[in-house]
This record gives sequence, C-alpha cells and structure tokens, in this order.
Amino acid sequence: IPTGLTRGCSYCRASFKQHDSLFKIKKTCEHARSSVIYVFLRNVMRSPLLLSGAVGLAAGLSAGFLIGKCVSKPSVAPTSVTKPSVAPQVGSDTFTDPLGKHPALRYGLPLGQNLRIFKQFVASFDSRTRNPQWVLEHVSRDSAVGEGDRKGSKFKEDTTIPTRLRNRLEDFKNSGYDRGHLAPAANHKCSQEALDETFSLSNISPQVGKGFNRSYWARFERFVRDLTKEYSDIYVVTGPLYLPTRTESGWTLVHPMIGQPPSMVAVPTHFFKIILAECTNMNGGTHQAVGAFVVPNMDIDPQIPLNTWIVPLEDLEAAAGLQVFGSYLTPTRRSRLAAAESELFAQLGRGRGPHILTSGSASVPSVVKGKKNMAIRNTSQAHRAELSHLCERSICEITTDDLQKTLQT
Repeated sequence: IPTGLTRGCSYCRASFKQHDSLFKIKKTCEHARSSVIYVFLRNVMRSPLLLSGAVGLAAGLSAGFLIGKCVSKPSVAPTSVTKPSVAPQVGSDTFTDPLGKHPALRYGLPLGQNLRIFKQFVASFDSRTRNPQWVLEHVSRDSAVGEGDRKGSKFKEDTTIPTRLRNRLEDFKNSGYDRGHLAPAANHKCSQEALDETFSLSNISPQVGKGFNRSYWARFERFVRDLTKEYSDIYVVTGPLYLPTRTESGWTLVHPMIGQPPSMVAVPTHFFKIILAECTNMNGGTHQAVGAFVVPNMDIDPQIPLNTWIVPLEDLEAAAGLQVFGSYLTPTRRSRLAAAESELFAQLGRGRGPHILTSGSASVPSVVKGKKNMAIRNTSQAHRAELSHLCERSICEITTDDLQKTLQT
C-alpha cells in the first residue's frame, strides 16, 4: 500500500473509517482504487528516480505498440456487409451505397423514381410516365387559409429532375390538356411559399379541362377541404391511373401522350384519391375514416353523385401498385374497412365486384339512377368505433352551385 493511503481518501478527503476501515474489515472506500493511483502518481512525481523510470517504461510500451500496429495483421476478421432492413431510395441523386462493396453497384443505381419533399406535401415523380406516381398531403383548417394568393403563382419545371426525365412546360402547350394539380393550391394557402410549391410540375398531370379539371375535379377537391369542418386532420394520397378496357381480344390499355418523342408525357385515364380523415371523439379517443375514389379523366356530368366513384381500397392499391397508410392500416383494420365497404356497396345497390376494372369501357362504371348523395348510417357501426368508411360518417357529395367561387379558390 503506497505511503499516505492510510491518511485518508485522496478524492473526498474523508478518513477511511468513515467509509468502513480498509484494515479492520478489509473493504475499500468507494474511491480506494482511484486513491491508490492518485497517491502512487504523486509519489512518482516527488521522486526523480521513479519519475525517470516511469517515463522510460511508458516510452518503451508506446514504441512497441506502434511497431506492432504497423506490421501485424488484425486478429479479428472484418465484419461482413449485411443487407439493410430498409430499401435504399433510388430517386435521390445523393444516393450512398448501403450495401458496401456490392459488385452490381459499382457505377450506381438506375434512377427513375424521384422523391420530392415540399413544405406541405410529398410527391413521388415517375420519370417513365413523366407524371407524379402519387402525392401525399396533409390538410387542416390552418393549411387551407392564410396569406397565399395564386394570382402571382406560375407553373415551373422541377429542375432537380434531369430535363430529359421530367415533364416540361412546352409539353402542355397546345396539347388540349390542362396542367392539373394533384395537391391543390387552395389546400395550402397557409403561406405564399407553400402555395407556390404546388405549381411545380412534379405535382402536375395532364387533365381534361372542360368538365373535369375546371368542374368535377375542382369540386371534389373542395369536398376534401370541407371535411376539415368535421375532422381535424385530413391525409390525402392522390395519383394518376392507367386502366385498360375490355375488347374482343382481351384487356387493352390505350391512352394519349403529349410532348415530343422520346421524352413524352402520358395522359392518365383516371385519377384516384385515398382519404384518411381523423378526429377526436367526445370521450377523448381518436376516430379515423377512410375512403377510396377513382374518377375518370373526362368531361363528367356534374349531376353524377360522388359515391359513384367509391372503390374498395385494396382494389385501388392493386391497380396503382401502392400500399398506403401502412403504419395505421393493420390487417385487422383492413378487415374492418372491407366490411364497411361491402355494407356501403350493398346500400348503394352495387355488388363488391371489381369496381375499377369494369367490363366494357373503363371510363365510367354503371351509375345507379336516382341514388342520392348520402351518408350510410347503420346499426353495425358499434364494432367500428375506431375506424369507419368515410361515407358512413360524412355526406359524400359535391356541390354543383357556386362553381366560379370554387375555381377561384
């Protein structure tokens, strides 16, 4: 035991008796080991002979360590590269190789899907069709009001996407189609910047103007905004579809193209919206309502009710090649939603059936004449206290009045 240890703890300066005596019961104080080192170093510094020996020993150990590090091979083999649990994002031009030395990735991944993050919405742009694949937005009472004014807003190309892979302003010129928003400008008036971002062409698809973009689709967008009167938060996934029609020889997909080869823009046959609306119940719990809609890209009679376009969510996901709201729609909740959809279709006089890929023309499913816009309310809602179909709780209708005001907003 170095000299001085018995005088007291070198850290707390308390006597060892206060920590249980080192000599009587053979226990050290909580600082005893540090005390030994402290006192030893102090004694070394007081003795020139010990100091010179300690310095020489330290120098010898350091040199041996460095020499051994340079000439010896590692005793442990390098860890192997494992496949990441999350798929890499292929649309980013700043992609870093998550697979380490994977031989196929020596010169990078092909790019085709571009994930674009904006203030109020997120878009996945498909460079093959030069359309957004989908646009996801959050709409609330606050986001739809504010200082944003579209009078000074201008459509602009998304320069983060290579010119040959994006839709361009000149593609729409004299094409006969409107530049149709997927995340509407009126949903994001909370700031001028947020509103202006909706005019990026990565949020734009070719839409029929008369009777669709300037009429039925505009009123559908207003229907979504009006849901904020009943729900606190609305999550909307909007995107294009390219659906076939049945001919004598089988299913055939035909749709126009605009622009010039080889960088042409596909004109969708349909557009979809998947809506998840959320509110707080009187008992403090959260309730969600989900609805899926597919609308043809054509001049639509304004008298056709909105519930004409309701489709089963999973049919739409299969047609679009997407799975939405994965963190919420568990298998159990999907089963509940499917049951609600079946009841809804029964009350609308429609079998469950393939409501998207219908026989004959894929443009317009058969419309049940005389059916009113309605909220389907039934006694079986008790087991769906947490989740229901959107049209069970809300009146799924679009107004035909005051169209000019709708277009101005």
